[in-house]
Amino acid sequence: MLKLTLEDGSEIEDDKVYTVAAWATSIDESYIASALKSHSELGSNIDLVTASVKKAGTISPPKDNRITLVWDKKEE
Repeated sequence: MLKLTLEDGSEIEDDKVYTVAAWATSIDESYIASALKSHSELGSNIDLVTASVKKAGTISPPKDNRITLVWDKKEE
């Protein structure tokens, strides 16, 4: 299960509109109401991540609590 929250830990609400910056194809099109800018010349999300991982070598999440990894798979 994938769960996202706002920076303050509150839940994202389905009936609200949020402004976010995201790489093309990283958000399902059904959730996008409008786009301010698109830079397709920069490549796809897969291109960006692949290039970043190749450049960095070993990667790990930041240690400033922006990301929480939950490794236990819960039965749904």
